[in-house]
Amino acid sequence: MTRLAVEPAPWRRALVWVALIGIVFVGGYRATNAAAAAHAVPGPLLPLDATIPFWAWTLIPYLSLNLLVPVACLLQPTRARLDRLALRLMAAIALCLLVFWCWPTALASPRPEVGMPWAPLYVALRAFDGPHNLVPSLHVAVAMIVWAGLRRQVPAGAWRWAWSGVCGLIVVSTLTTGQHHLVDVLAGLGVGLAMLAIVRDPPG
Repeated sequence: MTRLAVEPAPWRRALVWVALIGIVFVGGYRATNAAAAAHAVPGPLLPLDATIPFWAWTLIPYLSLNLLVPVACLLQPTRARLDRLALRLMAAIALCLLVFWCWPTALASPRPEVGMPWAPLYVALRAFDGPHNLVPSLHVAVAMIVWAGLRRQVPAGAWRWAWSGVCGLIVVSTLTTGQHHLVDVLAGLGVGLAMLAIVRDPPG
């Protein structure tokens, strides 16, 4: 019987990681957002940015990432996989926060007005998330890391395609909720890929 089969799920360790990730993210994101408010420059735009629609309902998949991060940590079957996932997340957060601090950017145009029933959710989001900290999209980088972190636990076939679709919708939602520009998303994908390549999966 292999070690993978007998090792209990490290849920207590996962809770510690979730708390650490949350503390670093909230503290760092608030600090860089506050700093960017004073001297941010408009983020770079591509011609395709003008064609992206605003779909208020996509705030639901956008916000779902806040739940998927702790779920992904808690569902890791071994300490090795949990630590790889957490290290990827922490490294992505640290890298993005460093870029936010050195190159503060802001949305190039005002965020759209939102009517009911979505308005309260957008008000709550924007109370925490100012129109800064754009390049690279940390939301996209985290979505890619979470996608890879849970992919092994999802059965192959239709379920795995569905999981990829959920994470793809989260990436798209960063644009259709007016939170990011295309360059931000592409840079976020680059950060996510870099973390997957640098912090490699454990064997097995």
